[in-house]
Amino acid sequence: MRDLHAAKVPIKHIDGHAIMMAVECLDSVQQAEELMESKDLEPESRLAALKCKMQAGRDLMQWLDKICATPGSRARIVKERAEEPKPADEPWGNL
Repeated sequence: MRDLHAAKVPIKHIDGHAIMMAVECLDSVQQAEELMESKDLEPESRLAALKCKMQAGRDLMQWLDKICATPGSRARIVKERAEEPKPADEPWGNL
């Protein structure tokens, strides 16, 4: 959460679910990495952990994109805000 605030990501109450899903994906990636580092892990189990890590990593990137926690998603927000038309009755709208 501190990282999101530091990056000036606008967070709303509704984002709580997406943030929690991103946290769960990150936790899954870390658990899979720990499992893969185990010396006595069978090759099939190591492969399953690698697949889990890869899937959780992809899911994590998608959730991070949804909550604007990636540089690309934050850049899109800035661009979209810049392209929003100004109301005609606003005195500074034509500038």
